[in-house]
Amino acid sequence: MPRQPRVTHWQYFTLISGVLIANGIMSMPRAVAADAGRSAWLVILLVGCIVAVLTWLAHLVASHFPTRDAAEWPKTLLGPILGRIWMLAYLMRAIIFLLLTAQLYAGYLSVRLFPRTPTHVFALLVLALSLLAVLAKVRGFARFSEVAFYMSIPLILFIIIPFTKGNTLHLLPLVGDTPPSDLLKSALAASYSYAGFDFLWFVYPHLRRKASAGTVAFGAVLLTAIVYAFVTATTIMYFGLEKLGLIFLPTLAALRGIEMVLFERIDSLMMFAWLSTVVITAAAQLYTATRLVQGLANGLSFPKVAAGLSGLFFIVAYSVTDLPLYQTIAISDIFGIFDLSFFVTSIFVFLILALVRNRKGDKCDEPAD
Repeated sequence: MPRQPRVTHWQYFTLISGVLIANGIMSMPRAVAADAGRSAWLVILLVGCIVAVLTWLAHLVASHFPTRDAAEWPKTLLGPILGRIWMLAYLMRAIIFLLLTAQLYAGYLSVRLFPRTPTHVFALLVLALSLLAVLAKVRGFARFSEVAFYMSIPLILFIIIPFTKGNTLHLLPLVGDTPPSDLLKSALAASYSYAGFDFLWFVYPHLRRKASAGTVAFGAVLLTAIVYAFVTATTIMYFGLEKLGLIFLPTLAALRGIEMVLFERIDSLMMFAWLSTVVITAAAQLYTATRLVQGLANGLSFPKVAAGLSGLFFIVAYSVTDLPLYQTIAISDIFGIFDLSFFVTSIFVFLILALVRNRKGDKCDEPAD
């Protein structure tokens, strides 16, 4: 599939960070602190560093296929049958991830601002905006990610205010007050918030300059980890562990304490600013699913497949409107563990296979028969 490279390093950076940062910025502090206690921010930072290394390894896989994405080269490495089986599993994962992203944001928005509005209304909004972003192709999608990145900056700037009002004693002791088993459990709980770094496998062929792209992707994940850790430390300092455990969306609750002349409810404003990053995450999965369908059945039109998948998602989102938010969160925790396991295994298998092909003198970037 010929491509004209159009994505800059900066757009690549905003895409990778944008895909990640929507997943846990609002609720992850409470979920991780429930097991890790005061060490939650350290656990989140450590998990982020591990995922950053995995992202760099995923980049190494992509670097063997400079003109093809993950809807094409798995058939070269695994063969036409196993490659399609892996792609089918990847497709199911992308579908679940997309629906979870839309449903979680819809649930948060309904609980926080619009309790009388059905959640499927907001889920459909996310899906519709995601379809528009995907139909703009990678170039338009990358530009949208830049805008979303700039829109998310105020959220981090505003969180500095409650950080300065918090009590540092709530973070002491930093380590030693939580059993290792609970720390591991909290690390698994944080894994969902880092899901989505694999989208680089679909963006890499579109990069204008592929040199140093691994460093860019690594830095994007590391920035996300730092932001997550900072927000978690802020909410622990601001509320303390006991109160934090009772607050469903601690990041928004911390923002409620900010008094501004122009905006009476800065937390409500941030919910809509957050929508831009949610769309990036959801659209990345819709793009992934669309390309995988094309890879499984050659000759399909990209816009038609994207629109068809969106129609299917609309139906599913409407049918799960009565699913309680706590059940959606429980599903996302399980999904995060599966997602991390799936891609850790895939990355190492693909790296080994790519190295073996190179040693044999086979060109990895040649399409499979």
